[in-house]
Amino acid sequence: MDATLAVVGGTYREQCEEPRVQRLCGSGLRATQILHGLGHQVRFVTCIDDHLRAEFDALTAALPEVHVEAIFRSGPIGFTYETPVHPTYRGGTATADPLTATADVVVAFGMVEKTDWTVEATWAVVDPQHAPLRDILGRVTAEHRAVVLNEHEIRTQANDDDLDAAAQYVLGLGVDVVVVKQGARGGLVVSSVGTGTFGACPTERVDPIGSGDAFTAGFAHAWATQKQAPEVAALFASQVAAAHSLTGVAGFSAAALTAVPDPIAYVPGPGPRVYLAGPFFNIAQRQLITLIRSALTQLGVEVFSPLHEIGRGGDEVAQQDLAGLRDSSSVLAVLDGADAGTLFEVGWATGAGIPVVGLAEQHRDHAWTMVRGTGSPVVPDLSTAVYRAAWAALSNARRP
Repeated sequence: MDATLAVVGGTYREQCEEPRVQRLCGSGLRATQILHGLGHQVRFVTCIDDHLRAEFDALTAALPEVHVEAIFRSGPIGFTYETPVHPTYRGGTATADPLTATADVVVAFGMVEKTDWTVEATWAVVDPQHAPLRDILGRVTAEHRAVVLNEHEIRTQANDDDLDAAAQYVLGLGVDVVVVKQGARGGLVVSSVGTGTFGACPTERVDPIGSGDAFTAGFAHAWATQKQAPEVAALFASQVAAAHSLTGVAGFSAAALTAVPDPIAYVPGPGPRVYLAGPFFNIAQRQLITLIRSALTQLGVEVFSPLHEIGRGGDEVAQQDLAGLRDSSSVLAVLDGADAGTLFEVGWATGAGIPVVGLAEQHRDHAWTMVRGTGSPVVPDLSTAVYRAAWAALSNARRP
């Protein structure tokens, strides 16, 4: 008999300003759609309000192998993103009655609405999101438990900036496996037998909203239902997250995995470095540079930003900029505006064999012929640009 599988998690409105996206999804619904696409019959336990009920019913009706148990909640909840790499804000608060799930395998996510839930399983994969981990694990009764977090989450949960120490703290809470996602770098897999690593799968287009949920679903499939080793399961999860980024959840199927490239090798330690080229002559330009710098840092690479490392100046900054270029493993160039200094830096890096990724809203414009024609991709969206620049640096791995 096939193992029974349940997902406990939220269903929320997701909106993004740039690029423009509006959809009903959330961690629980997204994981359910992906596990359904991987061939599972799924029991999905969630909360929904009257405002979103009709849309929710239409979405889940398209998943014939999914049994839905939706508990009424008191109001709608949504997340809004300026860009997929920009911090989000949450709208709405709600309460709901307690809910529970019992199955051979349960995937459980922390939820925004105030509701008590419990899980009983043989194998459980827990993604706490921002909920307190001790509280979440106290709700989960299982013989085998794995926890999936990103770097920021595990440091916050353990109150420790040292990743190894933070992972050992989580292991000490009574789990078998701790998976630590490290953005474009891949991540760590920690268990009682030691620490392994896995790389990320670089795709030409990146939509990172929900990629963590997709990763958790992929890990649950491989580790809890296929009984694969944690490192193997984490690599498969990375492939699922990449396929989700390419296709979106609505059309997700196992066939999408064939379009995913091989992972890049995991690069330990700090760095490598991305050189952030772009104009910073006015407030809007400086805000964009600061946003991109923050996004790259969160992906697990170091950043050399002339604005932040050197500051505004005259001709004397040129040699300092070139020194930063020499010590970098890739370049992310903000091309909009065709700033002369940025184009000089792109040309210099190309001649030096340093990979360049260009960001331009009109990415097919004739102005970027020399950039594209010398092998550098020019992309129109911020998420794809920062990920591809980070992956280029990690692949090049020229340490400062």
